[in-house]
Amino acid sequence: MPDPIIIGTAAITGLVGVYKAYTDYKAAVAKAGEKEAAPTKSAEAAKGEQATPLVKAAVQQHGSASDQRVLANFEDDPELYEGR
Repeated sequence: MPDPIIIGTAAITGLVGVYKAYTDYKAAVAKAGEKEAAPTKSAEAAKGEQATPLVKAAVQQHGSASDQRVLANFEDDPELYEGR
Protein backbone atom coordinates (compact mmCIF):
# COMPACT_ATOMS: atom_id res chain seq x y z
CA MET A 1 0.00 0.00 0.00
CA PRO A 2 1.41 3.43 -0.92
CA ASP A 3 2.51 5.69 1.89
CA PRO A 4 -0.25 8.28 2.65
CA ILE A 5 2.36 11.06 2.79
CA ILE A 6 3.51 10.25 -0.75
CA ILE A 7 -0.09 10.20 -1.98
CA GLY A 8 -0.82 13.51 -0.23
CA THR A 9 2.32 15.12 -1.64
CA ALA A 10 1.45 13.94 -5.15
CA ALA A 11 -2.09 15.29 -4.80
CA ILE A 12 -0.86 18.67 -3.58
CA THR A 13 1.75 18.85 -6.33
CA GLY A 14 -0.93 18.06 -8.91
CA LEU A 15 -3.27 20.71 -7.52
CA VAL A 16 -0.51 23.31 -7.50
CA GLY A 17 0.31 22.46 -11.11
CA VAL A 18 -3.23 22.87 -12.39
CA TYR A 19 -3.84 25.91 -10.19
CA LYS A 20 -0.69 27.54 -11.58
CA ALA A 21 -1.78 26.74 -15.14
CA TYR A 22 -5.08 28.48 -14.42
CA THR A 23 -3.44 31.55 -12.86
CA ASP A 24 -1.04 31.75 -15.82
CA TYR A 25 -4.02 31.58 -18.17
CA LYS A 26 -5.85 34.33 -16.24
CA ALA A 27 -2.73 36.52 -16.38
CA ALA A 28 -2.38 35.96 -20.14
CA VAL A 29 -6.03 36.86 -20.69
CA ALA A 30 -5.64 40.02 -18.61
CA LYS A 31 -2.44 40.95 -20.46
CA ALA A 32 -4.05 40.39 -23.86
CA GLY A 33 -6.87 42.73 -22.86
CA GLU A 34 -8.90 43.99 -25.77
CA LYS A 35 -5.93 44.40 -28.13
CA GLU A 36 -5.47 40.72 -28.88
CA ALA A 37 -7.55 37.59 -28.88
CA ALA A 38 -7.50 35.78 -25.54
CA PRO A 39 -5.29 32.68 -25.46
CA THR A 40 -6.91 29.28 -25.67
CA LYS A 41 -7.48 27.65 -22.30
CA SER A 42 -5.45 24.45 -21.96
CA ALA A 43 -6.91 21.30 -20.43
CA GLU A 44 -4.66 21.80 -17.40
CA ALA A 45 -5.90 25.39 -16.98
CA ALA A 46 -9.50 24.16 -17.20
CA LYS A 47 -8.79 21.64 -14.43
CA GLY A 48 -7.21 24.42 -12.39
CA GLU A 49 -10.29 26.56 -12.90
CA GLN A 50 -12.41 23.74 -11.46
CA ALA A 51 -9.98 23.07 -8.60
CA THR A 52 -9.56 26.73 -7.60
CA PRO A 53 -12.75 27.06 -5.50
CA LEU A 54 -11.98 23.76 -3.76
CA VAL A 55 -8.40 24.78 -2.96
CA LYS A 56 -9.46 28.20 -1.69
CA ALA A 57 -12.24 26.72 0.47
CA ALA A 58 -9.93 24.07 1.93
CA VAL A 59 -7.23 26.62 2.77
CA GLN A 60 -9.82 28.98 4.24
CA GLN A 61 -11.37 26.23 6.37
CA HIS A 62 -8.35 24.11 7.32
CA GLY A 63 -5.28 26.22 6.58
CA SER A 64 -3.28 28.23 9.05
CA ALA A 65 -2.88 31.98 8.77
CA SER A 66 0.45 31.28 7.05
CA ASP A 67 -1.24 28.99 4.50
CA GLN A 68 -3.78 31.71 3.75
CA ARG A 69 -1.00 34.28 3.20
CA VAL A 70 0.88 31.86 0.94
CA LEU A 71 -2.24 31.28 -1.16
CA ALA A 72 -2.85 35.03 -1.45
CA ASN A 73 0.80 35.58 -2.42
CA PHE A 74 0.60 32.76 -4.95
CA GLU A 75 -2.46 34.32 -6.55
CA ASP A 76 -0.66 37.67 -6.79
CA ASP A 77 2.62 36.27 -8.17
CA PRO A 78 2.58 32.56 -9.17
CA GLU A 79 6.05 32.81 -10.76
CA LEU A 80 7.47 33.38 -7.28
CA TYR A 81 6.60 29.78 -6.42
CA GLU A 82 7.69 28.17 -9.66
CA GLY A 83 10.14 25.33 -9.16
CA ARG A 84 9.35 24.82 -5.48
